[in-house]
Amino acid sequence: MSSTYNKYQSINFLVDESSSIGSTNFNYVKTFLTNYVTQTSDDTTIMSIQYYDTAYDPSVTYGNSKASILSAISAKSCHCSTNGNLGNAINTTVAKINALNLPNGVPKIIVALVGSNSNDNVYFAAEYARSFGITIICLAIGSGYTNSQLLQASFTQSNLIYITTYVQLPSFYTLLPNILANQYIDIAVNSAVIGNVVMSVAKPNYYRVPRSNIANTYYLMTITHGTDPTVNGGQVYQSHYDPFPDQYSDCNCSVTYRTSIYTF
Repeated sequence: MSSTYNKYQSINFLVDESSSIGSTNFNYVKTFLTNYVTQTSDDTTIMSIQYYDTAYDPSVTYGNSKASILSAISAKSCHCSTNGNLGNAINTTVAKINALNLPNGVPKIIVALVGSNSNDNVYFAAEYARSFGITIICLAIGSGYTNSQLLQASFTQSNLIYITTYVQLPSFYTLLPNILANQYIDIAVNSAVIGNVVMSVAKPNYYRVPRSNIANTYYLMTITHGTDPTVNGGQVYQSHYDPFPDQYSDCNCSVTYRTSIYTF
């Protein structure tokens, strides 16, 4: 898996800036964010960065260029006071993501960088996010967090990543894109999607959406279900995709491709 690729996905960072983090560790966070944004080939206009303690700071909202985001990261200083309220930060970010009205199947991911215990209810906030198809990935840094709380946020152990110290965080930007690339999206048969890995809710099979090698273009795929006379009328899934799409295209497909099935 390449560490850089073109993918239409909404990545939303939530950064803990509570009093236990401190300005030195916060600078490591800024270096990590700078490294990630610099190397990404994703659409930065649907990327956001929020910082939280008891308050919520939406430092980077949607519609920004890569250069604007990098400038905002550089200018940010750590609040580094009071305690962290991760639950409130998740709820507020969910409202922002939903307001985007992204097309069906676009991956919507919150990446929470957490170094302290949250003083509000994380469980209900995380379940609320998942009800809208939003995935939460937690980067647990240091030892000041509560593990069970972050597992509530991430829902699955595979979305809870442990980083021993903030010193190690800046180099993690090379691994995060591969984690993001393996997020699954549940879709219904005959739904059109833009994404990377999708799962049909009717059958426990996973499919990869073809990835465009053209900057700012994204393949749109529709999964259908039917019979295939070449395999004696067996039940098969097929994928249809527009060979010249962008993020706004409709799938007026001229070619049908047999779907590759991936198990994870």
